[in-house]
Amino acid sequence: MRLMSYRSSVSAPIVVAGILWGAVAIASAEPLPVDTEARLGAFCELVSLAVASAQARADLQRRHAPASSRRATSSAESSSGTSTTERSSGSSRWR
Repeated sequence: MRLMSYRSSVSAPIVVAGILWGAVAIASAEPLPVDTEARLGAFCELVSLAVASAQARADLQRRHAPASSRRATSSAESSSGTSTTERSSGSSRWR
């Protein structure tokens, strides 16, 4: 940090549902205000709530999708020979 002429830095995690989702880091060549850490922490809490809300909304929309769209998704998976075991992560697929 000193090599890049930064004098101050602060970071805070973004935790969603108890899982580390990301982080925000700030660096400055000038001293940061005394309350920067608290303000960044509060901001990251708001981001965490927004992400959790967006995830919950997406889950509800998937659960309450019309039966015709669920059948279409199921038919598409059957024709491709692929099934998703965990849609939210998108990483667990099997053939």
